[in-house]
Amino acid sequence: MKKKKSIIIVLGILTIIVGVILFFVFQDNENKLTTEERQWISENETKVQNISIINNSNLFGNLGEGIFYSYIKDFTDEYGLKLNPITMNRNDASTGITLQVGNELSSSALNFYEDHFVMVSNTKDQTTSINEIKNKKIGILENDTNKVKAYLKNENIYTSFNNENELFNALDQGTVSYLVIPRIEYMNRILSKNYTINYHFSDLKRYYYIDDSSNSILFRIMKKFANRWIKSNLEKSLTSEEKALFQTSLNISDSALASLQKSNVTFGYRVHAPYEVYGDRQFGGIFAKYLDAFQDFSGIEIKYTKYNNEKKMIKDLNNNKISLYANYDTSMNNGVMIDTAIPLVIDIYAHESNPVVIYSSETLKNYTLYVEENTLAYQYLSNKEGLNLKTYKKDKISDVLKDKKALLAIDEVAGTYLGRSTLNNYTSRYRETTNSTYVIRSLGSETLNTLLTKYFNYLDNHSYIEKGFHDALVTENRGSIMTSIAKYALYGILIVGLILLLIYRSSKKVRMQKKVKKEDRLKYIDQLTSLKNRNYLNENLSNWNKNTIYPQSIIMIDLDKVQEINDTLGYEEGDNQIKAAANSLIKTQLDNTDIMRTDGNEFVVYLIGYNQKQITSYLNKLKKDFKNLPYDYGATVAYSMIENDLKSIEDALNECIEEIKKTKEQKKEEEK
Repeated sequence: MKKKKSIIIVLGILTIIVGVILFFVFQDNENKLTTEERQWISENETKVQNISIINNSNLFGNLGEGIFYSYIKDFTDEYGLKLNPITMNRNDASTGITLQVGNELSSSALNFYEDHFVMVSNTKDQTTSINEIKNKKIGILENDTNKVKAYLKNENIYTSFNNENELFNALDQGTVSYLVIPRIEYMNRILSKNYTINYHFSDLKRYYYIDDSSNSILFRIMKKFANRWIKSNLEKSLTSEEKALFQTSLNISDSALASLQKSNVTFGYRVHAPYEVYGDRQFGGIFAKYLDAFQDFSGIEIKYTKYNNEKKMIKDLNNNKISLYANYDTSMNNGVMIDTAIPLVIDIYAHESNPVVIYSSETLKNYTLYVEENTLAYQYLSNKEGLNLKTYKKDKISDVLKDKKALLAIDEVAGTYLGRSTLNNYTSRYRETTNSTYVIRSLGSETLNTLLTKYFNYLDNHSYIEKGFHDALVTENRGSIMTSIAKYALYGILIVGLILLLIYRSSKKVRMQKKVKKEDRLKYIDQLTSLKNRNYLNENLSNWNKNTIYPQSIIMIDLDKVQEINDTLGYEEGDNQIKAAANSLIKTQLDNTDIMRTDGNEFVVYLIGYNQKQITSYLNKLKKDFKNLPYDYGATVAYSMIENDLKSIEDALNECIEEIKKTKEQKKEEEK
């Protein structure tokens, strides 16, 4: 038997190894050249091939440099072909193979990069939502008129211009108040003229692409190479071009940037999910994504320092040990404000059992609002007249939630994040948009502050909120998993150490061996079903309550009419019913679960990581399997979800017991 198992294990390992090899061999098969394409290269190595390429667009093609030119150089180096770049301007018509930028993609085109349109003005005019963009005097380029008007509808006053000089002059002279333009193409003007991006239209796209309507062989070869080049080179090339553009437009010398790259820049933070989180010794969240992008862009290394104590952070701030920090906590206000354009939107949450309805800020005056102290949300609400505010300390939100009638005022993004756990039984009843935004305060040099300000303004805040939200989830989960692994690894080390100690001590006792009692070996095993028993449940309650991975669940199953089977057919038949039920539970068992027989006809299942929908699906499957028991009397089933540390395993078990009793009584009434 052991030999058979070993063979199976070896075959499994070999299958995995072969699978991995095949994956790497064939994963890029679609980008491999065909025989026809290789033959074409061989026949055309000495011929010069003309291609059209934009030559007046930031980052991708400008005065013979940029991402498209880097791609062409690498392509010619790879295949030894001779390409002749014929330069063209944006929006120029062309034939043959073209590397261009435009508002639409043809079916044959390969997209290199998706940019988007932005709304620009002379001054900062914080716009939180596209719904706020109404009745504004907006300047647009003639070629973009239809696309922009269709997107923004006709709720604004539009003026179209034939060229970019007329467009920007109109903004400078006040003929229009805003411009809606592609971001990258005009970033040099935005930077050099100190304009401000007031809104990113994330889904109003602008495409950088390669196309050829004739789908020539050369084009097919270039597309295949582009697919590989984009994966391996685009991000690095884009970052390099962005840095060069910002340096030139902001007049930052190489020596000034090199000095910054050698300096010590430290970001201090306390955990404020999802903006600032910590897991597995790593900083994550929304601000982390902003700062990580800035590091890649500028080459300036930022050290992250986590503080558990506010006083310690303030002390280090005053002693210049911190260069940067976020204003989520408003008790600190040292340094220059660097706007992230992340808007403060406040949601009012109520427990799902609370029928309160709120349609206006005026209604809020009738209630007490709980808000975390020293936050931007509290700062905003405290300046509104007539509100009754009560504050709670950081990490003490659970104390507020004990009162199901309490109304909680919280940042929209933070509320959505906590909706997975702490606020899973709460819903938003009112939302108020503010003119406030989150900032990162800087105690660094003027050059650092300028770079941060302009780069953060360049970043699409909508996209980075989404990226940061996801990063916060990943970082926290990784931290929870690693904590659990470390904990159990420590247990394993202690157990191994204890075993080695026992072996060492027992080796000194010549032929002295203690017999292990059978009842000790079987302490945690149910003799009838071979499942774990109530002793196992009681022994593990404490550890399970310490588990920080949610959701968790308790399922309780009480077989119906087992006593009736015992009384009429004998205990052997009753035992057969119980054993058959145990086999069904084992057959349908899910990963990360424990099954226990806790009483004569009672079973308990403990599950980790399954949501309510998955639990319901599992119970339906189990119910179907129970129909195959020797006696089709069914079972009474109850379950309880544990979403956070406010509910213990004991609470869940008690909930199930009460539900079982209630259901049993209903069944008795129905049988009368």
